[in-house]
Amino acid sequence: MTDVGQRERETQRRVVKLFRDTLDYDYLGDWTDRPGNSNIEEGLLRTFLRETQGYDEALITRALHLLDKAAGDTSKTLYDRNRDVYELKRSTVSVAEGIRQNRDNQKKEFIQPFFSTIQWVMAGNDTEGLRYGTIETPEKYYLTWKEESSVPSTSAFALPRIT
Repeated sequence: MTDVGQRERETQRRVVKLFRDTLDYDYLGDWTDRPGNSNIEEGLLRTFLRETQGYDEALITRALHLLDKAAGDTSKTLYDRNRDVYELKRSTVSVAEGIRQNRDNQKKEFIQPFFSTIQWVMAGNDTEGLRYGTIETPEKYYLTWKEESSVPSTSAFALPRIT
């Protein structure tokens, strides 16, 4: 038997133990070889959206379809698929509006628990670029993401490019 990867596996076991025993998470097991393994667990997400969030089944079905379509579009780069699934707004939605939405989402009456493991909060679009802060950062203190690039930008702020 080889011991390649055993250090990493032991670290993973310690992290699982911390989350399970100390933080009271449910451990669903090692799904590495599970049939139908996916990064989008439709059954779990559907149940959460219906039973915890109270969404209508038709809306849940549509949202899951759009999520699966965006995440699985292999005609796009990994970066573009992530952008379609997560935080960037259409260029017609201002970055300031994205920041305000992030700040509102951090309130108890919205999705505050989601932010308990977030370190960076970002808002951006294709025309204004990307701005970032930490949780509860007031809008005026969000910073502009700046990155060295040999690609000329058409705006003062360019989104970072992942290649």
